[in-house]
Amino acid sequence: MRILTLNLRAGGGTRIPALVEALVARDADVLVLTEFRIGPSGTRLLDLLRQHRYEVHLHNDPPAGTNSAVIVSRLPLTSERSPHHRIVAAELHGIQLRGIYLPLNQAKVEFWEEHFGRVLGSLRDEPAILIGDFNTGAADERQSLVRFAAEDRYEAMFRQG
Repeated sequence: MRILTLNLRAGGGTRIPALVEALVARDADVLVLTEFRIGPSGTRLLDLLRQHRYEVHLHNDPPAGTNSAVIVSRLPLTSERSPHHRIVAAELHGIQLRGIYLPLNQAKVEFWEEHFGRVLGSLRDEPAILIGDFNTGAADERQSLVRFAAEDRYEAMFRQG
């Protein structure tokens, strides 16, 4: 099974045909796309992917123009309940799959406290893949002295497994 993630950057816009071509060329079974947006661009993206056998489309109906995540798949998925449109939940062959698009800056810290922390806790004892755009990082991943918002939570997530 091949899973691929890509940040569409602002929904993809005029780049959607080229993005779809690049995604299809990778021949992944499941795609987790971040900065997905409901509206004409999102509809076009999903329609083009459907033409390449990506029949399953899971998202949480994000508000129009809002960055979110979508899972598209050639394989059957079981949709799971998710606490927020920035987290798309599915099960695939006994593995919990979460497509993630976390907000920027201080909003990410609040989101982590209100929503994402519970998701992490619920998956602690299950096989799981969390994939997407966390919009943060760990101190050892860069040379800069600038700190990421929620960096401490991101690092704790890895320490907890």
